[in-house]
Amino acid sequence: MFYFRMLGGYTVTVDDEPLDPLPTEKSRTLLAYLALHPLPHTRGQLVGLFWPDLPEPQARRRLTQEVWRINSAVGKIGVDRVVITAGNTVALNRALPIDGDVLRLRTALARLSATDRHDWPNLSELTDLYQGELLPGYFDDWVLVEREQLFQAYANGLTRLLDAQKRLGDWAEAERVVLALRQHDPFTEEWVAEAMHIALVLRRPETGLRHYERYVAWLQAELVATPGAALTRLAQRLVASSQPVAALSAPAAFVDPAYQPPLIGRDAERARLLHVLEQVQQPWTTMLD
Repeated sequence: MFYFRMLGGYTVTVDDEPLDPLPTEKSRTLLAYLALHPLPHTRGQLVGLFWPDLPEPQARRRLTQEVWRINSAVGKIGVDRVVITAGNTVALNRALPIDGDVLRLRTALARLSATDRHDWPNLSELTDLYQGELLPGYFDDWVLVEREQLFQAYANGLTRLLDAQKRLGDWAEAERVVLALRQHDPFTEEWVAEAMHIALVLRRPETGLRHYERYVAWLQAELVATPGAALTRLAQRLVASSQPVAALSAPAAFVDPAYQPPLIGRDAERARLLHVLEQVQQPWTTMLD
């Protein structure tokens, strides 16, 4: 069994034994490409993808050399050929048992289209498979495209799980999904808002405000920007929900420094949250001084 791990790293194992790294970067990426796209490819397609700047005769010789390097490496562990050529085509040897994390992830994501939700993958199945970006450390054009496509497909899959849990009213599970989304894409405001909203529903305003506070700190440090107005209003709701009911009857400007909400043993926390909201509501000229 050949197993290709390409998410968060790149290793190949054969019957649970690691294959020694292939000798060239081209041989490694060529094998990865054929594993991701196991149908036969013409030599012209492959040389155009991997050696676009070389004259075609020279590029074809390079392709032949890299196929030889791959098969020589697996030959050392007793495998005849993992890449086969037939006429003008090159492909992974489908007679060999092939598996991998990307193949399993694609299959799991496809199950999210099933009508019966019992056939859907659970959150743990998806997060166990997606251990990081596709082929980290490799920057071929085709790798960058497929990396982004898989990044988006995984985010879309998690979003579908999140929507389903919200419809069911399973807010605890929805929180687990949104935390996975935030880990996957921590600085997308949509997921920050989802995390804050779920914290509001679960009556855990401090949790929601921590999401907001971290996001604000990142925006100010990296982009010299402020969050959207809708997100700030949601933060205000979270602060208000953390106050005793009696305090809500007394109108006060939300960021009025003179306003002192009733405190129940959480003076420092309330002061810190109000300070963050004051900062993000300051004019741009103040921020850029």
